[in-house]
Amino acid sequence: MTRFRQFAAGATVGFAAILSGCADRTPAVPASANLMTEGSNQISFRANEFGRVYISDETDHRILYQGDVDKGDMVELNAKDDRILVAGRTVSERAMDDTHDYKIFFEPTSKERTVRYRVVEEPSR
Repeated sequence: MTRFRQFAAGATVGFAAILSGCADRTPAVPASANLMTEGSNQISFRANEFGRVYISDETDHRILYQGDVDKGDMVELNAKDDRILVAGRTVSERAMDDTHDYKIFFEPTSKERTVRYRVVEEPSR
């Protein structure tokens, strides 16, 4: 019986650790993405390698932006101006609340990706 209690206690602690590990992010952000910065009003992050960035509004639990970034790209959220910029280009303009909590997550990825597309030939007239 003692071994069962030890197993049950260990399983309970492990399950709680798994659940708490996902509690720091909006569900749409993959577990493989790392939290790079957080704050309100203005936050920024410079990518040190190619990857995918996720910007979330943690107060409303939603993704504001996700997209690929190159090494050296600066990712900026400015809630006061309602803009998100990547490498100096505006990638999103939407209403944002200055008092909300925002987070930037980064997931390193391979620059080599499979591109899938379909070629449709139109009949010549």
